[in-house]
Amino acid sequence: MDLPTAFGVELRKLRKAKGWSQMKLAMEAGLHLNALGHLERGERTPSLHTVFVLCRALEVPVAALIASVELAKPLLSAELHRQR
Repeated sequence: MDLPTAFGVELRKLRKAKGWSQMKLAMEAGLHLNALGHLERGERTPSLHTVFVLCRALEVPVAALIASVELAKPLLSAELHRQR
């Protein structure tokens, strides 16, 4: 699993944990709804600025999000490999 996809999976988990729609997070973070969708699907790599504004909106430390992406990446790769 590549990093943008792992980031998107973790970002979606955090958003859903708050009970927010993509629209709500996009508004809180000052991002365009389409840009957020691309990030959650792993189609785009976020800039450092984007990571910070998302974490600020979600009230999550940047280090916590990055750590969860690092932990999720190998787990997601193993899961995808098993599905083949």
